[in-house]
Amino acid sequence: MYAVFIDEAGFSWNWKEEVDQQPFYVLSAVMLPMDKLASTYNALRERVNELKIPGLDSQKLGRGIEIKAKDVDSGQGYWHNNEEHRNQVRDLFLSAPSEHGGNAIVVVVDKQAHIQKYVDPQEPHDLALQFLFERLQSYLEEKNSECICFFDRTTRDEFLINSATKLTMRGSHITYWSQFYSNYVEKWLPIPRILEFYIQDSKYSLGIQIADFFARYTYSKRKSGRDDYSGWDLIEQSLYKRDGKLKGFGYKEFPADKEQ
Repeated sequence: MYAVFIDEAGFSWNWKEEVDQQPFYVLSAVMLPMDKLASTYNALRERVNELKIPGLDSQKLGRGIEIKAKDVDSGQGYWHNNEEHRNQVRDLFLSAPSEHGGNAIVVVVDKQAHIQKYVDPQEPHDLALQFLFERLQSYLEEKNSECICFFDRTTRDEFLINSATKLTMRGSHITYWSQFYSNYVEKWLPIPRILEFYIQDSKYSLGIQIADFFARYTYSKRKSGRDDYSGWDLIEQSLYKRDGKLKGFGYKEFPADKEQ
């Protein structure tokens, strides 16, 4: 059984009008084995404690205290003049899944390309959730396991639960490129291995805080256009791969080439 923590970056209610300010939408999922959850949390808190960050009680992380990935990434507040701690905290959060038997999936929607390609483009967050669940189902099938999902609390809690429930009840209509047929193939994908969903404030979930780092740093990497963006090498270590293949499994970008 896995606990799956889900967070986002780049959301905007008026996404078409604000595409210049928020050009991408990223949805991340961090999959951690239930039987390793306590050891993962304890190890992360202890390693943050070893950094001796002034005013931070690491034992309260996920227990009412949060380190915001956006602040670390952009160098806001304390992180502005403390580059060493900034980099160390980034690395600790982004390496947590790979060090404790976990994996991750990230989905990126290029909003401008989406607008240009489709006459009536779907909401980016709606598409991203569908793509994420499809890949999570594939991951769980490979692991012969199930999961419980934890979403970060947002202003769209009811939407998230309703959308997630519809996907698990009805499955997902997918179109993919078949190398065998050299053409696109359509089918319905059942999604039975995602058992339940919960909404949790990230202040009270260390797992969601880890997912926050994956969403934020993926967003910043994609926006920068740099493959060497800080932290991306650690994200890649955790991303779900099948037969060594990353695109279409642990990493999905939309609109995409055939292989995704």
